[in-house]
Amino acid sequence: MVRSASDWEAHLAGDVLKHVSRSFYITLQLLPKRVRGPICLGYLLARTSDTIADTESVSAADRLGFLQRFEAAVKGEEDVSELHVSLQRQFQPLQTDPGETRLLDHTEEAFHWLGSVSGYEQEVTRTVLDEILLGQRLDCERFGDPGVLRYLSCSDELEEYTYLVAGSVGVFWTRLCFHHWDKFADESRETMLDWAKSYGRALQLINVLRDLPKDLENGRCYLPIPGAQEGVQPSAETLMEVSRDWEARCQEQLEEAMCYCQAVRPIRLRYATVIPLLLAERTLAYLRPASWEMRKQGVKVSRDEVKTILKRGLVANLRRKRLGTYAAELREV
Repeated sequence: MVRSASDWEAHLAGDVLKHVSRSFYITLQLLPKRVRGPICLGYLLARTSDTIADTESVSAADRLGFLQRFEAAVKGEEDVSELHVSLQRQFQPLQTDPGETRLLDHTEEAFHWLGSVSGYEQEVTRTVLDEILLGQRLDCERFGDPGVLRYLSCSDELEEYTYLVAGSVGVFWTRLCFHHWDKFADESRETMLDWAKSYGRALQLINVLRDLPKDLENGRCYLPIPGAQEGVQPSAETLMEVSRDWEARCQEQLEEAMCYCQAVRPIRLRYATVIPLLLAERTLAYLRPASWEMRKQGVKVSRDEVKTILKRGLVANLRRKRLGTYAAELREV
């Protein structure tokens, strides 16, 4: 099937991603056209491998095998048609999310899309997927099959995890933007890449903190808990104490992320870049005062508030300093 990159984007970047991630879909729609396609492609492939890693009804050993096959496909060393058929046969019937079921219908097409983009876009996409896949493989190895509660052993492992699955995405985004805009940022490439890592890490850490109760039920704890024993869940007080330390770490990273956003020069690109940060600030604001019971019920920003943040963020984006002021407002509940 011979199609151009723009044809593949038109075919795959709409309803498929909209049903997989509504929040990221918002960001995609805000992006300028020159980077929308490659970022959408990278996300589509990463979510497909994430679906493999997260299907815990398949053994950890089999998931690792499929992630290795997926990595080989990224490098051009695996028959994508065979991989596609295998995923549909072994993984698709086990999905409970209709979006992920639909996602697995398009694995082969996503790899054809990868082959149609420019040489530089292929290079940066393959690089970020290599790092994401490493993070997903480590996840399978560290937590294994469900049934026994396991923990990351130290802060370095959590920092490594948040970089591999999300900080690397910030680097991918930044490399693409420097490639497509001569005047992308007021700061140097090196500084922007450092801030990009913090930005991605912060977004993933928000997920870890928000999803902690659900992850514990599924036998995994990404927060390193001093003295934790495999199979034994710590008290709610201990979990809350450790969470607060990582909430503070997340806030530090979000402040670097704001430096990143304020340095972005193209106004539309800056708006698309800052929206995930503003939503993260609001989510963290709700997490801070939330009790353990409230966290078990779920902490999230309502759709109405998302619309408000999009509108007020649009106005704040007209002057960069206002973005920092608005982010500070969002920290107050």
